[in-house]
Amino acid sequence: NLTSVGLVENLTPKDFRISQNFPNPFNPSTTIRYELPKYTSNFAVNIYDTQGKLVRALKGDRNAGVHDLKWDGRNEFNQFVGSGCYIYQFIADDQMKYGKMILKK
Repeated sequence: NLTSVGLVENLTPKDFRISQNFPNPFNPSTTIRYELPKYTSNFAVNIYDTQGKLVRALKGDRNAGVHDLKWDGRNEFNQFVGSGCYIYQFIADDQMKYGKMILKK
């Protein structure tokens, strides 16, 4: 699953930011911290493999604050994905942020 663990801090960040996932490399799951300066109704997280294929997606709305997102290394069909490099894309309104992570089995 790709799940929002929830609000970590009830502070209002100045900017939209994402952090490097931890741990990295990871097995079997990893966490990505992100910061939203305001409520966002157009929020999405997409995880892609190195071929550009969408592996996992999460969409919805989020409140302002510092949040953690956990990915358990599974695709949209609830199957574990293979070792390799994956790209995470965060979208909040009209802004996009990217990061790379490595799943090592």
